[in-house]
Amino acid sequence: MSEFKKSISLFKSLRESFIPATRFYLLSASTTGWLPKLSRFINRKLYKLGLGAALNRYDNSWTLYSSAADARLYSRFANNDVFCNFGSGAFFHYRWRNYDFPGQSKYYQAVQGLAGRDYESIDLCAANLQLPLADNSVALIYCSHTLEHLESDRAIDFLRECYRVMKPGALMRLAVPSTDNDQRILSIVASQIQLSDDVKQQLALEVSKHLLTDSVHHDGRQLFTLMQLSDFDARKYYESAVEMGINAEFSVADPGRHISYWDYVKLNEVARDLSFRACIPCYRGVSLEEPFLNLHVFDTTEPHVSLYIELVK
Repeated sequence: MSEFKKSISLFKSLRESFIPATRFYLLSASTTGWLPKLSRFINRKLYKLGLGAALNRYDNSWTLYSSAADARLYSRFANNDVFCNFGSGAFFHYRWRNYDFPGQSKYYQAVQGLAGRDYESIDLCAANLQLPLADNSVALIYCSHTLEHLESDRAIDFLRECYRVMKPGALMRLAVPSTDNDQRILSIVASQIQLSDDVKQQLALEVSKHLLTDSVHHDGRQLFTLMQLSDFDARKYYESAVEMGINAEFSVADPGRHISYWDYVKLNEVARDLSFRACIPCYRGVSLEEPFLNLHVFDTTEPHVSLYIELVK
């Protein structure tokens, strides 16, 4: 990993990721299309003048930040280096290329912007996927809360394509739901004899929905029993739940469903099979590459229930 820092601090304080900013909390941040449009305008027209904007639909915030401080995080990169965000949603940054599945609702379409201008349309579940990028051409990849929306085999095909297009030594940062931790929490709740079965079963349904969205069509009692039989192991539960009949297939009409399971162990196995040099679990605000330390821009999707992993080619 000669092109990277020699060490990583897993317990770095978020105070060290300081980017001067002003944040506004607005209910409209997660309900209207005008804020995404304003953010894109600011980033496109004012970034070079010192101002950047970021929309966070998950905490109802809109942030104006110092783009000069953000630009310093890219100091080791060349001006023509390529940075790609797959599953970009409302993300917009002056230096990054966005790729996403076309939104199915008017709101999400407003969040994404215009295909061909604000993002490139892509179906990561397509058979024989080929990313529209040259071999060994991409310096950084960001992929936040996207893998869980892909069928497992298609997600592996996508990661294989990412390996192809990444430069030697390039880094890919992934964020996925921490569903294995959900199961640990449930196992502790399940051991509390003073709590009613109704409480445990309701939590089991919530835990299962975080892993497989279509769990909503199943009974919490049945799901809780299956989790107990799986020893509260998320991977075992996922396999049993799919075998039981919970839908884990991609749907064009509803692409936002959670349909596949990922954790550090599984991603490490896949990364090894795909010949990545390293697979490193991280916390929010910790990265081998400085651009990801701007937390106004990155790791904004449900960070309290997320797992962060970096793959190095």
